[in-house]
Amino acid sequence: LRGRAYLQRAEVVGDSLISIEDNLIKESALELAFEGNRWGDLVRIALRRNDPAFLADKVYDKLVKEGNAKADEVHTKLMNTSNWYLPYTWKEAE
Repeated sequence: LRGRAYLQRAEVVGDSLISIEDNLIKESALELAFEGNRWGDLVRIALRRNDPAFLADKVYDKLVKEGNAKADEVHTKLMNTSNWYLPYTWKEAE
C-alpha cells in the first residue's frame, strides 16, 4: 500500500512491537498534524508501556516548537499520570 503512494517502507528495528508503535505514532503525527486528535493514541501507548515520559516528551516537543514558555512546566506535570484526565466527581444516585 505504501508503494502506491511512493513512500519508503517503514523499518522495524529491535523490539518489533515498540518499533511498529513508534512508526504508527510518526505516521499519525504527519496525517493528523494540528488537528488535536492524537491525545488518545499517545495516552494509550504511554499507559501500555508504563512510560509517562513517552506522552510528556511528545507534548513537550510540540510546545517547544511553538515557542511556548511553559513547555517545561507542562512536561513536569504530564510525568504524573493523574494529570492526564479531566477531574470528574461521581454523584451518588438520589
